Amino acid sequence: MSDEAPHPDRQRRKLYGRRKGPRLSARQATLRQTLLGELAYDPAQEPFSQFPNTVQDLWLEVGFGAGEHLMWQAQHHPNVGLIGAEPYEMGVAQMLTKLEEYHLNTVRLFEGDGREIIEA
Repeated sequence: MSDEAPHPDRQRRKLYGRRKGPRLSARQATLRQTLLGELAYDPAQEPFSQFPNTVQDLWLEVGFGAGEHLMWQAQHHPNVGLIGAEPYEMGVAQMLTKLEEYHLNTVRLFEGDGREIIEA
C-alpha cells in the first residue's frame, strides 16, 4: 500500500464490468421506453412524493441484479417504498419485466450505482 493521497482529479466512480450486456428482447426494450418512465426514481424530487400515500418508510437497495430480492421485499412489505438502484441495463430490464407482471406500485428504479440518491 502506498501512503500517497489519491490525486485530487481522480474520479472515484469506477464500474468494474460493463453497463450493457446481451441485447435486450423486444419486450424488454419496450418496457424500458414505457414502464421505466413511470417507475423511474428522481433524486432531485422529494422522495415520498414519488410513491403512493400508503408508503410509510423508504428503503434503498443498491445493486438489485435481476430483482428477485427487491420483488420479495415489495411483496412482503406493502407499506414500504423501495428504491432499487442498478447500473446494469439488463438488470433493470429484468426487473421491469417482473414489475409489469406483478403490478407493484411501491417500487421505483434508478439506473446507476445509487450515489446520486445517497448524496441527495
